[in-house]
Amino acid sequence: VDISGSTREEIYDYIEDGDPVIIWNTEDMLPTKNEVYYIDGNEFIWYDNEHCVVICGYDKNNNTVEIADSIAGKVTRDADTFFQRYEDMLSQAVYIRVK
Repeated sequence: VDISGSTREEIYDYIEDGDPVIIWNTEDMLPTKNEVYYIDGNEFIWYDNEHCVVICGYDKNNNTVEIADSIAGKVTRDADTFFQRYEDMLSQAVYIRVK
């Protein structure tokens, strides 16, 4: 289900329900590097460092999220940085309804 534009709290609610959430983020949490191209008078923005991960847990007390990353494996990331990168990548997300 497309949940693009969801807030951090809404995403946490999906996780609480046991549903995995796939989020567009960046490789190694690096800042995005955008390049603009013009083709036939149309502007196209290329988002470099684009990467998808599965958020599978969080800890509000430690301000962290746990993600499954196809490059780094299962890792913990700072939640503020994680959600900033999510916003940088246009807040794109989907969840898989498992119930």
